[in-house]
Amino acid sequence: MKENKRQSGSACAGCTADVADFRDDYPKFTPAMKHTHKILVPDMLPVHFGIIVDFLRKDGWDIELLRNDSRAVIDEGLKHVHNDTCFPALCVTGQFIDALKSGKYDVEHTAVMITQSGGGCRASNYIPLIRKALKAEFPHVPVISLNFAGLEKDSGFPVNAKMLLKLAFAIFYGDTLMSLYNQCKPYEKEEGAADAAREECVRAINDAYDRGKYLHYMRITRGLLERFARVPRSGEQKVKVGIVGEIYVKYSPLGNSHLEEFLLSEGCEPVVPALMDFVMYCAVNNVNDAKLYNKKSIATPLFALVYRYLHHVQKKIIRLTEKYGFEPLHDFEHLRRCADKVLNQGVKMGEGWLIPAEMAALAETGTDNIVCAQPFGCLPNHIAGKGAVRTLKRMYEHENIVAVDYDPSATKVNQENRIKLMLATARENLAAAKAQAAVPFYCEKCHRLAEGDRCPGCGKHKVRRVQAEDFCLLAVVDRMLGSILEEALKSSGIDAVNEPFYTHATYAMAGNADSAKIYVRYGALAEAAALMGERFGVQPVRGVPVPADK
Repeated sequence: MKENKRQSGSACAGCTADVADFRDDYPKFTPAMKHTHKILVPDMLPVHFGIIVDFLRKDGWDIELLRNDSRAVIDEGLKHVHNDTCFPALCVTGQFIDALKSGKYDVEHTAVMITQSGGGCRASNYIPLIRKALKAEFPHVPVISLNFAGLEKDSGFPVNAKMLLKLAFAIFYGDTLMSLYNQCKPYEKEEGAADAAREECVRAINDAYDRGKYLHYMRITRGLLERFARVPRSGEQKVKVGIVGEIYVKYSPLGNSHLEEFLLSEGCEPVVPALMDFVMYCAVNNVNDAKLYNKKSIATPLFALVYRYLHHVQKKIIRLTEKYGFEPLHDFEHLRRCADKVLNQGVKMGEGWLIPAEMAALAETGTDNIVCAQPFGCLPNHIAGKGAVRTLKRMYEHENIVAVDYDPSATKVNQENRIKLMLATARENLAAAKAQAAVPFYCEKCHRLAEGDRCPGCGKHKVRRVQAEDFCLLAVVDRMLGSILEEALKSSGIDAVNEPFYTHATYAMAGNADSAKIYVRYGALAEAAALMGERFGVQPVRGVPVPADK
């Protein structure tokens, strides 16, 4: 063995061929470039990222949020990224290169920036992918990584505690704005009122950052709620559609073919889970690792502390949102309980357990229609998302889920047609629910109709939905009129029952009933009420439907 080692060593020492160096030589973003370079950021969440970009500008960074989302962006991505990468990587790379080719920027003084989650998702490998794509045409453009896992240690972009706080609250405010806008836009009585409210709220948030008041989240959130509460809205009930899936295609207009806009154009209310849920998902996964796999690190207590603080803020925002009559975003602990019904929290690759948790939480809070956005090349999304659909439908029988694939070859028409089929079912379900809700409650003891779940006669809550064959109290009249009404109803083909009763003790002692209760079947109730009113001028008891005047 020793001889073989010596021979191997001598051979290497005498080798004259150059040894290939596969390490990438890439341009680095240095601290000095803060004053010389413009930084381009891909557009994933226009409102959230707009707030983030604004406060970074105020800190002295020349940052621009990219808005290019044409087909040319996808084509550029296809030219520079290999075929089997995930669709979000292709979109981000294409957006960068398309922007650099536009001529709007000095490419010698331009950098690009993207976040990295630090997990096993391919998103953690976007940085080297983008660097290789840029190397062919823009070799001097640095790529900056915004991450909190220490993946890129040579970046000149500092990440400190103050910046993390600003980022966290920008996400909270962005989530609140996104939710309030989607709850107001489909119902606005004045076109553009919700958009005006959102723009005004963004200015208020930016002003709070200017004055260093971004930590006053209760005051800021209350201002957002009060502004959207002033948007005139109709009380019309519309189809609610949840959007879940891989984080990029769930939020990005470029990645999901402007899914939210399409749903709004179809008269639906989009329900989009919070971005903060993903942040808390990343934090709590570190804590879960310690419990499930005994995988503890120095950072585990820190992640636990961060999670507790973020959840504390989230709960206070939820309670405040409910006070103003808006539907709050999901409590993250509720999401975790929902996940436990479907998938173990140890499944954390990509969005992992978060996707079925969001679908279950949406179903439990009244959003039965869901679009699961699936990008090409995202295996965790297909397993944890589409793979959990059957289980979820068994748990929530009314859940209406469609999985939509987003990739370079998928056409917008085909994607929208799949969603339209889901919406057709959703509208049928909504119509059936409205019809069911229109059916009043019925007390089997008093035979009376109830507008709510309490009988107006006996006051009991033991009521059910009325059926066509149920006898219902129509009117209370004197005994003689009761006999006349009974005859008139029966002669008109209406099955009627006349039940005499006593109203005074004197009549009871004499054994003579002085009053009568008239009952007819629910299916003929409206017809009977109309006949009684037209011929005898008698009004039905409360709760009996009366036909509108012709």
